[in-house]
Amino acid sequence: MADTKRAISVDSLQATTDLLNQLTADAQAIIDTLNQTGGVAPVWINTNVPPNTVGGYDNINPATDVNGLEFAAAMNKLLFPSISPTITLTTSGSIPYLAPNPQFTVNVNTTVLTSGATLASFVFEWKRSNQSIDSYQPITVAITTALVLNFNYSIHSGGTNTTNDGFDFRVTATDSLGGTRVSQFTGAQGKQMTGYALPTVSIGNVTETIERGSLNKTFTNFSISSTNTYAPILGDDVTALSVEVLSSGSVATTIPLSVNDTLHTVVINNTLAEVLKTASNATVRVRIKDTVNPAGTTRTIYTVTTRLKQYYGPAVSSLSNAFIKNEFSNVSTQQTFDDINTLTMITGTLYKDFYVFVPVAKTLVSARNITNGTDIFFDYIGNESIMDGGVTLAEYKRYVYPIAVPYAPSNTIQIELS
Repeated sequence: MADTKRAISVDSLQATTDLLNQLTADAQAIIDTLNQTGGVAPVWINTNVPPNTVGGYDNINPATDVNGLEFAAAMNKLLFPSISPTITLTTSGSIPYLAPNPQFTVNVNTTVLTSGATLASFVFEWKRSNQSIDSYQPITVAITTALVLNFNYSIHSGGTNTTNDGFDFRVTATDSLGGTRVSQFTGAQGKQMTGYALPTVSIGNVTETIERGSLNKTFTNFSISSTNTYAPILGDDVTALSVEVLSSGSVATTIPLSVNDTLHTVVINNTLAEVLKTASNATVRVRIKDTVNPAGTTRTIYTVTTRLKQYYGPAVSSLSNAFIKNEFSNVSTQQTFDDINTLTMITGTLYKDFYVFVPVAKTLVSARNITNGTDIFFDYIGNESIMDGGVTLAEYKRYVYPIAVPYAPSNTIQIELS
């Protein structure tokens, strides 16, 4: 053990001695050089390649001048290298797409980090995002010898935004000792455009199912407004305002409205939209055309599906065509839309005849008395013409199930259709 400790001590002492000898030799070489130049420090030429260059590289460019540095400057870079300034950028204000003369504010904060340095130069540039890198437009900024620069600039691009491209920025900050930072702020880091704001309608997006032919809707005092910040949608810029009634995707009726009022009343009925008497679906929407968007924007305020009714329940045997609909429409549990395939009939204790009327495309498949657990059979009698919700006759199939005496107590019959 004693020999091992002694060996380590000798090696350490030898390494220290070698270092001192090397430093002595280096110092003597410097003294000799100074004696040869009359005591003036020589120029040290940068002939190395990265990363051996004294002072390193900063933003691709060599931090050491290729033409050389004085001895003191070289030592300063070696011992106290420059640190690039920091740059942050924020924006405020919105830029609606298609808005005329957009204006917003950019705030740039630059902090010098190199010891003993101040901000020497500052360049702020901007361009539209779709333009090439050579399209940056520089803006001269007066600076003071400060460690921190807060820069506010309001951009006014002028004209109308016919492109949805945002704004990119490039900022270059250099301190007095050569520390440089170039930062680019593009895409989400820059300034994005906001989309064109569709108008809003206070009654919007009503959806329901109604009987075919019964579209009779009144929209009273519904208002139209816009979220656009640059122009009111109901102002001088509005060129046309209307309500469109569509049947299965095609415009059936257009109702012009006054562009000078914010409140409107519109009646959608079978007189205004004849085609809706037999339509399977319909849409009502508001179309607004303005000088910014002459093609117009639309807002759906009403969507409806129209269906035929089907009827079922007990009735007298002398039930006539003219009273079929009235007979069963008086009881809500004895009618439903034709997209329902399971009917539940309550017999009551007064009637001996039970009917099912379905559109001609439907068929009664089976029926069962779920009160006593027996199957029952409805007879197909023939077709009948029954008025829909408007003035159009629709063809129906008539089924009947007769019994000798009324049920006592009331039974429940479940009917399946297809």
